[in-house]
Amino acid sequence: MVTRVPILVFGVERNDDDFADRINYKYTVAVLVIFAIIVTNRQFGTKQIHCWIPAYFTRNYEEYINDICWVSNTYYISLDQRLPEAEQIRKSFELKYYQWVPFILLSQAFFFYIPHIAWRALSRRSGLDVRDIVEAASNYKSVDKYEHRQKYMSYMLTAVDQYVGDPRRGKETRHRYLIKRILSSVCFVSGKFLGNYLMVLYLFIKLAFIVTCISQLFVLNLLLGHDFHKFGFELIDKILNGKGWDTGSRIFPKISMCDFRIREVGNPKVSHRYTVQC
Repeated sequence: MVTRVPILVFGVERNDDDFADRINYKYTVAVLVIFAIIVTNRQFGTKQIHCWIPAYFTRNYEEYINDICWVSNTYYISLDQRLPEAEQIRKSFELKYYQWVPFILLSQAFFFYIPHIAWRALSRRSGLDVRDIVEAASNYKSVDKYEHRQKYMSYMLTAVDQYVGDPRRGKETRHRYLIKRILSSVCFVSGKFLGNYLMVLYLFIKLAFIVTCISQLFVLNLLLGHDFHKFGFELIDKILNGKGWDTGSRIFPKISMCDFRIREVGNPKVSHRYTVQC
């Protein structure tokens, strides 16, 4: 059932790709979209942040502080370190990405799907329906009846002959001729464009998937900071050593600090800065 879920989401299964392609444009996209939905529900459905406020603050103050700290960002400084007095230094430790996580995940899913869209759109311009040819070849191997095998063979020969435009067969057998014509059409002939269009396009799509993976790691490292590319390895190391995900992590910390100002009643020109732990 799990293997059929992506087909329900992204349409029927295609035969003109391989498992590496499907990991990128199907399974990774599905995981990212699911995580984006979970995080979005968390952000807009329940309390996103809880701050520890002074005891003399009323309930209205508590709701205000939680909202203002979520909107204006918090900053992380280890609990065993002294809070700096300068506001600019505190700003340098600010966590700016929590509100944008759903959009980041959806953007990642979109960019992982782009190479697949490009392959489907550009491969059709070659003049050869690669998907139908590969599907027919798969069916040719699986069917048992001779007449059905001949039907698939005739279809593949006709399609390849129309694409290549060279009816010469010589004394070769039909199977050997078919293999040669498919290889020559895919690797050396481009029908309408003349050249190695399909081969270059296929390699370009593979390169696009690789570039997408690597570039997204760099973009996440830029957005989240603190050497985010090492986070997974550090987390696995902590789990193996029995430490777990402690509160001292600079990436997605459980505890952070928040500064906000409240203008005192009766003295409108002076505002007091409060610092709370969230």
